[in-house]
Amino acid sequence: MDNQRYSIYAMLLHWGLAFALAFQIGLGWRMEELDIGQGLFNITQLHKSIGITILILSIARLVLRFLKPPPLSNIDDIWALRLAKMTHIALYAFMIGAPVSGWLMVSTSSLNIDTYLFDILYWPHIPGLEYISGDIRSNINDASMAAHEMIAWVGIALFALHIAGALRHQYYKGEPILLRMLPIAKLQDKNVGSAAIIGLVVLILILFAAAQTWGEGHMKKPNQPAALSSESVVDSVINDQLLNGNIDTDKDGKVETEESVEEENDGPDAGDQTSSEAQAPLLIKNSKPVPWKIVGEKKLSFTVKWNDNDVMGSFSRWDANIYFASGALEQSKITVDIDISSATTSDASANGAIMGMDFFDINNFPKASFTSNSIKALGANRYEMQGELRLKNIVRPITVIFTLDEKETTAHAKGDVTINRLHYKIGETGYDEIANAVLISFDFMAIK
Repeated sequence: MDNQRYSIYAMLLHWGLAFALAFQIGLGWRMEELDIGQGLFNITQLHKSIGITILILSIARLVLRFLKPPPLSNIDDIWALRLAKMTHIALYAFMIGAPVSGWLMVSTSSLNIDTYLFDILYWPHIPGLEYISGDIRSNINDASMAAHEMIAWVGIALFALHIAGALRHQYYKGEPILLRMLPIAKLQDKNVGSAAIIGLVVLILILFAAAQTWGEGHMKKPNQPAALSSESVVDSVINDQLLNGNIDTDKDGKVETEESVEEENDGPDAGDQTSSEAQAPLLIKNSKPVPWKIVGEKKLSFTVKWNDNDVMGSFSRWDANIYFASGALEQSKITVDIDISSATTSDASANGAIMGMDFFDINNFPKASFTSNSIKALGANRYEMQGELRLKNIVRPITVIFTLDEKETTAHAKGDVTINRLHYKIGETGYDEIANAVLISFDFMAIK
């Protein structure tokens, strides 16, 4: 009887693949039901992780089949033997072809999102595809996408055919075929065998059903900091900036966010500003601006809502030329130079994507800069700075509100501004899951 059974390794790989495929097929259907912004990104990442796992297990199963041939086939009609052989070959082609086509699709996508298996292990794109021209890559991406969908449907049919063949042997022909693939000798008993089949079918259906509801309560993005308030970082700051008129708006004075927030950008009333200035404390005022040098840790960060979660990023390489005096604001000047390639986010899978053509496009626009035009006091150590942000060679006016805690030779500055990414052609089309409003913040110490 042992010669008529599969090895324990073959059994583990067989059922591991069966359960993974059941969950993966359900997850694929789940992805079809979701709209962008409903957690599709997170489920896609899980789908990729399971797909690569299936690829690895399928190759291992195929290698094991050659190293340790399976038991001889049961005596059967010639058509049934040929159909069974063709089905097994097709199943291996499906289990390897589906993840490979998905891997090819991810590797040629213009979004260029990195893959981290279960948010832990980095899985690279297919080597060499980065050197192919954009048009050819786009054609490969379209073809692989169509192939992936077609292979998936063929796989579902093969899955059903394989199960039907097993049931035919078990009940129609009276052959305890499950005994060959399960380490339970009592399966020769028809009742025990039937119970095992029912249990396996129920488990497969449970996995399929679980995939259909996956994502409900699992929407946190990979590597996202867990300690966030119930109100999102972006929302709270944007609301504050809307009230103060400090936000990047379109030509009609409207801010375009994911929720289509539309507020007038008239800013504070002149009377309110005068009142604030009148209450400003007396500072040590220099008669002319003096140079300041940033020292210690400096932070320049950005936050954006992606699939209703806050994704945070920062630039590690940037510098500022500061000529400032609280008593000579008219002559004060601040410029900031930013190395865009130094950007990283709290979501490791998005780091590669933000460098691509659809986002920062660092190959053509590796730098960004800000230049102030005017600075005025708002009172209580708060200042309003009008200036221009150059990003992707697009220049737009922005208003930055910052606080400056100034002592004799040191100062602590921090502030923020919200811009609209569409104004700088960052993810213009096809990225509705990403909010338009991006919060930029800075925090540093300086000496003079």
